[in-house]
Amino acid sequence: MSAKIPPSERIRQLVEGYLQGGYQQSEQSASEFLKLAAQMVAQEALEQEVTDFLGRERYERQEETVGYRNGYKPGRMRSAEGEIELSVPQVRETEQPYRSRLMEFFKGNTDVLDDLEASLAFLRCPITHHRRIRTTNLIERAFAEQRRRTKVIPRFFEERSCLKLVFATLWQASERWQRVSFTDLDLAMLRHLRRELELDPSAPEASPANKKAV
Repeated sequence: MSAKIPPSERIRQLVEGYLQGGYQQSEQSASEFLKLAAQMVAQEALEQEVTDFLGRERYERQEETVGYRNGYKPGRMRSAEGEIELSVPQVRETEQPYRSRLMEFFKGNTDVLDDLEASLAFLRCPITHHRRIRTTNLIERAFAEQRRRTKVIPRFFEERSCLKLVFATLWQASERWQRVSFTDLDLAMLRHLRRELELDPSAPEASPANKKAV
């Protein structure tokens, strides 16, 4: 690949390849995609920092030019998905030596991209579920329905009556999953995810015959 292509563009091409279905849906591939997406965001930020410092884009000509891009130096940062490799831009012929403040910030804040990774966490689940869980619409709709039902009730006389109303709302929301088909790979991914999150460490292997949500 041409050296004139910035590292962020190379990473973006890999991300687009993932989004276009160029990988097998699995727990490992989802983790790799999260790491790649975090790498792309951090790399684009580092390159934009140099653009702001020099006051011009790559290959942009100006009458008075001070400072030039001078390749990249390997750098690393830590994230929830593991260590991420970065290409830190270098600058020459400036009055003051260039130091990436953003890279220093990354090194001192290992959880800087946790919000991004949290927003992409749904990729750990089977691909057939993504349409339903990639947003918080399902939860927000349940909250709205709960408020609608309790609005006409002055107060609850006991805790049990409140819990019954909440249970009815959640039961209604869960009915939307009853006709979702699961493949053997989907079931294996969910078992792995539940064990990883310590929700059900002793979960037995699911039977291939059990391919419908109940």
